[in-house]
Order: sequence, then structure tokens, then C-alpha cells
Amino acid sequence: MGDKKMSLRAFIVRMTIGFIFITILTASSSAIEEMPAKQILILASYNPGLRWTDLQGSAIENQLSIYYPTADFSFEYMDTKKQAPTNARLAELKELYRNRYRDRHFDVIVCSDDDAFQFLLNNRDDLFPGSPVVFCGVNFFEDKTLAGKKNFTGVVEAFDLPGTLSLMLNLHPKTKQIVVVNDRTTTGRANREVMNQTLPSFSTNVSFAIWDNMTVEELQRNASDLREGSLILLLNYNRDREGRSLTHEESTWVLRSASKVPIYGTRDVYMGYGTVGGVISTGPVQGGMAADLALRILKGEQADGIPVIKTCPNSYMFDMIELRRFNISLSSIPPNSIIVNQPFQPHSIFSGMNLSGLDLSGVNLSLSQLKNSNLEMTNLSGSSLEGVQLDDTRLSKANLRGAIMNEVDGEGSDLSFADLSGANLIGSDLIGSNLTGADLTGADLQQSRLGGAKLVGARLDYANLTATNLSDSNLTDASLVEAQLRRAALRNSILARANLTKASLVGANLINANLNHADLTGVDISEARCQGANFVGASIVKSRLGFTNLTSTNFSLANLSGSYLVASNLVDSDLSKADLSGANLEIAYMHRAKLNEADLSNSNLNEAHLEDSDLSNSNLENADLTGALLSGCNLTGANLKGARLFGTDLSQAILKDVYLTGASMIGAKMSWANLSGSSLTNCQFSRAELFGTDLSNSDLTSSDFTRAYLVRANLSGCTLKDARLDYADLTGANLRDAYLGNIRLVNVFMNNADLSGADLSGAYLYSMTYDGTVWRKAVLRSASLILMNFLDADFTGADLRNVRIAKTYINNTKFSGADLSGAIFDTTALENIDFEGANLQGIKYDAVTLQFLALSRLEGAKISEDLHRDIEKLRSG
Repeated sequence: MGDKKMSLRAFIVRMTIGFIFITILTASSSAIEEMPAKQILILASYNPGLRWTDLQGSAIENQLSIYYPTADFSFEYMDTKKQAPTNARLAELKELYRNRYRDRHFDVIVCSDDDAFQFLLNNRDDLFPGSPVVFCGVNFFEDKTLAGKKNFTGVVEAFDLPGTLSLMLNLHPKTKQIVVVNDRTTTGRANREVMNQTLPSFSTNVSFAIWDNMTVEELQRNASDLREGSLILLLNYNRDREGRSLTHEESTWVLRSASKVPIYGTRDVYMGYGTVGGVISTGPVQGGMAADLALRILKGEQADGIPVIKTCPNSYMFDMIELRRFNISLSSIPPNSIIVNQPFQPHSIFSGMNLSGLDLSGVNLSLSQLKNSNLEMTNLSGSSLEGVQLDDTRLSKANLRGAIMNEVDGEGSDLSFADLSGANLIGSDLIGSNLTGADLTGADLQQSRLGGAKLVGARLDYANLTATNLSDSNLTDASLVEAQLRRAALRNSILARANLTKASLVGANLINANLNHADLTGVDISEARCQGANFVGASIVKSRLGFTNLTSTNFSLANLSGSYLVASNLVDSDLSKADLSGANLEIAYMHRAKLNEADLSNSNLNEAHLEDSDLSNSNLENADLTGALLSGCNLTGANLKGARLFGTDLSQAILKDVYLTGASMIGAKMSWANLSGSSLTNCQFSRAELFGTDLSNSDLTSSDFTRAYLVRANLSGCTLKDARLDYADLTGANLRDAYLGNIRLVNVFMNNADLSGADLSGAYLYSMTYDGTVWRKAVLRSASLILMNFLDADFTGADLRNVRIAKTYINNTKFSGADLSGAIFDTTALENIDFEGANLQGIKYDAVTLQFLALSRLEGAKISEDLHRDIEKLRSG
């Protein structure tokens, strides 16, 4: 019985402990589940798509996500390679981040490269108070940099310049000169500090030339002049002297394509694009080390307690293609070096052999030497040609369907009319190759080099050409339907009549490319660079060109209807006779663009920049130009029927003979614009600024100028029938010979306005004071002037027959030669009035008016017997 009680008691104790344990676990689990996600900001100096930036960012995000899978990552790119970090640009970014993250607190901020680091040094406490910062990719660092700064730590990009220089001299002992290629970006300036500390120790053995302020053309020209005994060390070249931006790949290729001497580098982003190698620092290593520091902070350590890492693991890295190009033996390079573009050990050596017409389908020919061989009409479908040497090989009409050909070295090879559908050509070198009529449908050509290749009539539908270099290639009549060309280099390439329907060219380089009459329907060219490209007659219907650089691009006769061009740069571009109907050009930059005879009907031009552009004879019917800037723009003969111009700036624009029927220009800025001879019927000009604007001889019938600012505007010869001018300011305006028949003028400001010869017959003027207005020979027949004040006015020769003037004060005014026959004066005060030669016959007047008439100058005036008698009677008294 006692044992049973003990067992029962033990059972109850165990159950109680178990319940408490489960409760604790449940509470802990709930606490974990309710713990807010970590807020992490990654601030990059450069732009997405730049390989160095992408590698760093991916390493940081991937590593932190392992430990904090629910972390909320925010990414910001300062884009300083493309947009210089001027004070104005930095202020703009500061305001942007302030507004975007006003109510956000970040548990850690990881910044990459020098510009982002400097930005946070200067602005962290203001924008992100209390947030710890981890930096990486910073090139030249001194401890004093963080003096007085709290919560900063990071990883210095300590690239091994002495090691790379020593390597170069060991591999090329006869070197007399090393040319260092650099730029003047923030990274370039930091590199210069490292050079200043390093180069003197090598100057006894070799001379140095620093090329840090050259244009692309100068760089290529000077590089091509280098001869044996010289080497090139590429440190950084992302912006040339003229401000052109280049990716790391492009800068390498710029040198490689021109240089006959070896090129070395210190960063992995140059590898595989023309550099021999070097002691290489890598983006993933930088990002990974920064992520480790950020992880320590997220787990509770203080940033100030974590020392800055000033040394990083660098590796010897080489490009096999370049090693072979300069006959550098593998035995001469340091052991355990990393080699890119390395073929495996040769499986077979077929160089110079005739293998034409053979069936080699499915065989493994990777690691083979096939240079100068003949493989015409050979069946290589499904074969493995990975890393094969195919320089100058003849593969015309060969069957390479589904072949594995990544990292192939096929420079100058003949692949005309070959079947490469579904083939894997990632990273292949096909520079200068002939692919005329080849079938590359669905092929994978990512990061391949096809510079100068001939692809006339080739089929590349659904092919993947991401980051492929097609510069200077010929793709005339080629088909690239739904092809992936993201970040592809197509500089100076020819794509005349090519079919690129629904292709993706996001971030591509199309500088100076020729796309005459190409079909780009549904294509995505967002964020691409297309300066100087030729799209004459191209079909770009319903395509995406947002944030694209289209400076000095030729789109004449092109069809861009329904396309998306938000925030694109079209400065100095030619869009004459282009179809942009229904296009979205919101915030587009179109300074000095040629848009004459272009169709922009129903387009969205909200806040677009069109200063000094030529829009003559263009069609802007029903276009939305709200907040657009068109100052100095030429809109002669343009059709703006039904257009929205809310707050649009048209100051000093030329709008002669423009058709604006039904257009809405509420709050538009049109000072000094020229709209002479235009059709402006049923337009809305409320609150518009029209200071000094020329509206002469325009038809303004039924338009609304309520509260419009028309000071010194030229409205001579205008038709203002049924127009609304309530509270409008026409001070000093020219209304000579204008038609204002039956106009209603209430609270309209017209001091010093000139209405000579204007027709205001039947007009209604109520409760206003006009000082210095000129009404010479104006027609006010049967008009009503009630509760008016006319001071220093001139009605000489005016037609005032049957006019009604009631409760009005007229002072120091001329009516000489005016016709006032049949006029009605009701309680009108007339002081210092000149009626000399006026016709006052048949006027009607009351006792108040009579007293003032008796005091007026009436020499030569025609007056009725009744008036004469009443005046004499009053004077005799």
C-alpha cells in the first residue's frame, strides 16, 4: 500500500514537472514567434547589375538569412558609378532616404564600398540614429576615419597591390613599364592613395604611367600603342573623363580589345573578360566577412567593441584564355592558383584535322583541342564540348543541338547555318565568329563573348544571352523572339530588321546600336543604355523602356505606341514623326528632343521634361501634360485638343497656330509663350500664368481665364466670345482689335490695358476700377458699365452708342470724337472730362450727371437742344 502511495505521488510529481516544462516551452515558443523580424538595411554605393555590387549584396543577404530567415531586408543603391556623388546628388539621396525611412529603425546597416561608407559617416546620426553600421569594400582606410564616430565597424578591401605587382614582374621579367589604369571616382581616388604608398618601392625596377583621366577612345588608342616590355594593371575604370559609365566587364573589354600586352587586375569582377590575373580580392569574401560582423551585432555585441578587419584573404587567380594568349606556362604561376576558363586535361587533340560529316552525337569531346579543325556538317548533337578550343574551326551546317559548349574558346570560328538549338554556350568566346543563319533557338549564351560576330539571319528565339557581349556584332534580320538579353553588351551592334518581340533587354548596353526597322513589340529595355542608338522606323509597341538612357537616340518614324518610358532619358533624341500615342512618358527627360510631327495623343507626360524641345506639328490630343516642363519648347502648329496641362510650364514656348480646343491649362505657366494665331476654344486657363504671352489673333471662344495672370499679355486681334475672365489680371495687356462682344467683366484687373479698336458691344462691366486703360476707337455699343471707376482713360473715337453708364465715376478721361449718341448716364460723376468733338445727341441723363456735364469740356461736341438748354440753365444758375 505504501509503495502504491509512493508511486502515485511520484507520478503526480512527474506530471506536474512535465506540465510546467511544457508550459515553459510553449511560452518560449510564443515569445520566439512574437519576436519582431530583424530590420536590416543594405546600402550599396553602386547600381544593381554591377557584378561587384551584386556579389557582395548576395553574400550578405544569404549569410544573414541562414540565421534570421524572417529578417526584413531593405536595399538601396546610390548609383554613384553612373551619377557622380556631387553635393546636390548626395543631398537628394539624403532627402529620399529621410522620407522613405522616417519611421524605420534598423537593427544593423551594412554598406558596401566607399561612397556609401562616406555617406553614412556624414549622415547616419541624422537619418538612422542609433543604428550600428558595418562597412565593406572600403579601399583606403585609416583609424582616424572613425574618430568621434560611434557604432561603426567593418571590413577594409585591402587588395594586395604589392603582391600583384610582384607577380607581374615575376611572370614578365623583361618589363620596363607598367601602365596603371584608374579613374577619378571615389574608388579611384582611394586607389590613388594606395598607389602613393606602394609604387615608390617598385620604381627602381620599372617605370609607372598612371592613366586616370582618359576617355574610352583615348584609353583604347593609347593601349593599342603599347608594345612588348609594357604591362597594364587595371585598378578601376567605371567612369571616363567625359562622364560615361562602364561596368567592370566593359572596362576590361575596352582594354582587352585594344591591347596587345597583358592586362592584370586586383578584383574578381575583371576575371574572364580579358585580364590575365593577379592577387584577387572577391566580392563574396568581402560580403561574407561583413555579414559575420553584422551577425555578431544582431546577437548583442556592440559595433564599437568589434575591431575593423584590415586584412582579407586574397587568392591568385588567372584566366586560361589569357594565359594561352600570352604563352604563360601553368608551371610558372603560383601553386594552388584558381584558374577560370580552364579546360580540363585534353581528352583528344584534333587541331587542324578534318572531321567533317562524322556522327559524333553524344560523345564527350570536352577538354579537346579542335583549333583549325574541319567539322562542317558533323553531327555533334548532345555532345560535351565544354572548354574546347575551337578557334578558327569550321563548323558550318554542323549539328550541335543540345551540345554542352560552355567556356568554349571559339574566336573566329565558322558556325554559319549550324544547328545550336538548346546548346549550352555559357561563358563562351565566339569573338569574330560567323553565325550567319545559325539556329540558336533556346540556346544558353549567358556571359558569352560574341563581339564582332556575324549573326545575320540567325535564329535566337528564347535564347538566354544574359550579360553576353555582342558589341560590334551584326544581327541583321536575326530573330530573337522572347530572348533574354539582360545586361547584354550590344554596343555598336547592327540589329536592322531584327525581330526582338517580347525580348528582355533590361540593363543592356545598346550604345550606338543600329535597330533600324527592328520589331521590338513588347520588349523590355528598362534601365538599358541606348545613347546614340538608331531605332528609325522600329516597332516598339507596348514595350517597357522605363529608366532607360536614350540620350541622342534616333526614334524617327518609330512606333512606340502604348510603351512605358517612365523616367527615361531622351535628351537630344530624335522622335520626329514617331508614334507615341498612349505611351507613358511620366517624368521622362526630353530636353531638346525632336518631336516634330510626332503622335503623342493620349500619352502620359506628367512632369516630363521637354524644355527647348521641338514639338512643332505634333499631335498631343488628349495628352496628359500635368506638371510637365515645356519652357522654350516649339509647339508651332501642334494639336493639343483636349490635352491636360495642369501646372504645365510653357514659359517662353512657341505655340503659334496651335490647336488647343478643349485643353485644360489650369495653373499652367505660359509666361512669354507664343500662341499667336492658335485655336484655343473651350480651353481652361484658370489660374494660368500668361505674363507677356503672345495670344494675338487666336480664337479663345468660350475659354475660361478665371483668376488667370495675363499681365502684359498680347491678345490683339483675339476672339474672346463667351470667354470667362472673372478675377483675371490683364494689367498692361494688349487687347487691340480683340473681339469681346457681350463679354461679362466682373472683378477683372485691366489697369493700363490697351483695348483700342476692340469690340465690346453688348458687354457688361461691373464694379471695377480701371486706371490708364486705352479704349481708342473701341466698340462698346449697348454695353453696360455699372459701378465702374475710369481713371485717366482714353475713349477717343470710341463707339459708345446706346451705352449705359450707371453709378460710375469717370475722372480725367478723353471722349473726344467718341459717339455717345443714345447713351444713358445714370448717377454718373464726370470730373475733368474731355468731350471735344464727341456726339452726345440723344443722351439720357439725370440731375447728378447734368451737373458734371456742365463742368466738362464740350467744344465742338454735338449735343441736343434739350441738353444745351439744361446746361445753360444750370450755368446761369
